Amino acid sequence: MSLKENCLDILKKGAWTFDVLGPLFRSALMKRVQGQNPSLSLQDRSMMELTLLAYRQTHSSAEPVCFTDLIIDPTLQSEAGRAALLDLAESTVDGGSTATFTADEQTCIHAAIEEVAKYAPDTAQEFRRWITHFLKLDGVPFRSASHPHAFGCIFLSSRITTMSSSELATSLVHEMGHQDLFLLNIIDRLIQEQADYKMAHAPFQGVLRPPIGRLHSYFALYRMIQFERLAGLDTQVHCRLFCETRESFTREELTDYGFQIVEAAATFIGSHSPLREQRVL
Repeated sequence: MSLKENCLDILKKGAWTFDVLGPLFRSALMKRVQGQNPSLSLQDRSMMELTLLAYRQTHSSAEPVCFTDLIIDPTLQSEAGRAALLDLAESTVDGGSTATFTADEQTCIHAAIEEVAKYAPDTAQEFRRWITHFLKLDGVPFRSASHPHAFGCIFLSSRITTMSSSELATSLVHEMGHQDLFLLNIIDRLIQEQADYKMAHAPFQGVLRPPIGRLHSYFALYRMIQFERLAGLDTQVHCRLFCETRESFTREELTDYGFQIVEAAATFIGSHSPLREQRVL
């Protein structure tokens, strides 16, 4: 079975590709960064740092990102480190800036992580292995976000304090979905090159988006529905948006592998009952 076929099989079962693709991505990142600086020691660097080093010249290779219990505090970084994180925030949303999580916000984050562990232990194991940082952003319109140049880091805003633990847990799984798709997009192109900027209505956001944006919405919904079923939450709205997003794709937009990913997610959502994941001891 090829790597791509293996990943499709994983998706049809509702599992994650992190453990299959993550090590390959890490190895490729280390080779890329060491090609730029052969003397640099990278063994203990997180995936977030490796992607920053590989793709963003603003990040200083000599200065690891400082964090405690997954939480990045911008005030504890060096001047160069703060500048690199600010550059990352601004590239995520115009006008975005970094901020420090309050004690209440940190409590919300850890309660949501516990919620994931309670209802989706297999997903929680993937989370512990691959999600290594949280960074707070101000001046942004979202509650949560991810960036391919900061793999393993989830961006959150102050709006998380208005969410229940279940809602925030669902958002964390949503962001894991984005990062899982980042990996799938590395092994093959998912969007036809001529369709990169073809805009169409995105049901989840209610605005026009290019195919890759709609594919990310679709894949995040796939993961959200999976978690919501396990947690006994209402899935009606997200299931409707999932189906509507699937219908928005055309053969002229997706590559064969992109279309196969769409169908693999649909296979799982359509054929699996909301049974609780088996806890792996």
